[in-house]
Amino acid sequence: MGGLDLKRLESIKIPRVPLLQKCLLYGLLHPNFAFCPGVEIVYDNLPDLTDKPFIFAVNHTDRYNYFPAMYPLYMKGRVVSFWAKGKYYENPILGNILSHLGTLPTVSRGYIIAKDFKRVTGRTPEAGEYRCLREIVENAADESSTSVVPEDIFRSRRNILGYEFDPDRESYRNAVNNLFGKMMELFLALHKESFEKGRDLFIFPEGTRSKTLLRGRPGIGQIALYFKDYPILPIGCSGSDKLYPGASPIAKRGRVVLRCGDPITYEDLSQYAITEEFTPFTPQAEERWGENFQGVADLVMERINGLVEPEYRFGAERESGAAEGVKRFL
Repeated sequence: MGGLDLKRLESIKIPRVPLLQKCLLYGLLHPNFAFCPGVEIVYDNLPDLTDKPFIFAVNHTDRYNYFPAMYPLYMKGRVVSFWAKGKYYENPILGNILSHLGTLPTVSRGYIIAKDFKRVTGRTPEAGEYRCLREIVENAADESSTSVVPEDIFRSRRNILGYEFDPDRESYRNAVNNLFGKMMELFLALHKESFEKGRDLFIFPEGTRSKTLLRGRPGIGQIALYFKDYPILPIGCSGSDKLYPGASPIAKRGRVVLRCGDPITYEDLSQYAITEEFTPFTPQAEERWGENFQGVADLVMERINGLVEPEYRFGAERESGAAEGVKRFL
């Protein structure tokens, strides 16, 4: 059936040097950027990179702007892991390619809800259905109080992405959150392994593509406050959307400026620091320290706002342009 499930997460291995990344570097990126006339990549203020991994935080202007952002890092011998949405694993071939490229598939309750709904009903949930299910899963709303969602979602026994759901033994809310917890354990373990093998982590904090900056999502805050040893390097990317105006991964003529800010260490995040042990992305952590996570994301995006050219900075509506609801997951 395809998609991201427990089995897929368990199967992902983290090689120290992913061969497919090298193939991408020398087969596509290096010929395109080094030998095609009119393609210029400028890294401004890139700090001396130590052996310790960094968390690179970059604005996401277009489909391929991680190519010019990562290419100079590759050429300096850095090895990068990056996030990819669960929906990109729907195609088994693409999913295998992403795994071998060194991606870390992002786990979300939204993806679980949307994917399970489609498997049960044969269709994508409507906006109202999706909102209702999110409220039930995140806020413990009463399942029996809604007539918006088909009853089979709550009452049919089934396998949800590798998790056996028996409605006679647990609620739909608990099943989704228990599955999410198991997937998140694997997600965090992949991060730990990636960092231990010397890989940098490459994140688009906005979580979606937009030419002008959007508000960052709290995921980067959860990672930064959990993996304390790895500083965040904010990078403002300007011009990549002109290299990649469409679906082609071959860059057109243009100039990309990647302007680096000062690294943000854990000490710099002291106002958001969490002194207790916590597990990122759990309902408990998000309920208790959600403002801390969002505060880190806002700080990172403000730094990026000062690093991009004016046409890419925050607009009047910082949330505009983001894919909302179920569109983010299917």
